[in-house]
Amino acid sequence: MIALQNKKGQGIDLICKIEPTPPPPDWVTFEIKTVMKDKFGANTTPTGGKASEIQKSYFENINKHSLLAKESFYQGSNEYSLGKKERKILLNILESCEEKNLVGFKLTVGIDNKFNVSNNNKYNQFYIIENLKND
Repeated sequence: MIALQNKKGQGIDLICKIEPTPPPPDWVTFEIKTVMKDKFGANTTPTGGKASEIQKSYFENINKHSLLAKESFYQGSNEYSLGKKERKILLNILESCEEKNLVGFKLTVGIDNKFNVSNNNKYNQFYIIENLKND
């Protein structure tokens, strides 16, 4: 599992290897959005920020940031702050990632002012997962 983000915070929040495989998918990506408790009521379902167009196209997004991370590593700037472990995972992603074995989700987490997972009268905890369509 790695976060593949550059120094500006652009990239993929989380990439995880699914084990055991087969069957596909082998990889899952998560774009994580948060919403503060004061933004939703006692009996409502919170909505977080929307996924951008590139985030919705998670296969294109993972390819883009994987290649940029690899290039910046070899050029010496290491914009994605890859260590040995992350570089090994990244190379594994580049070698094995195909559209058929990758799935993407947006995870919305409701948080309180202490950054703990929040709740309300309707839900004990707020974790809302939405499937991103890979158009």
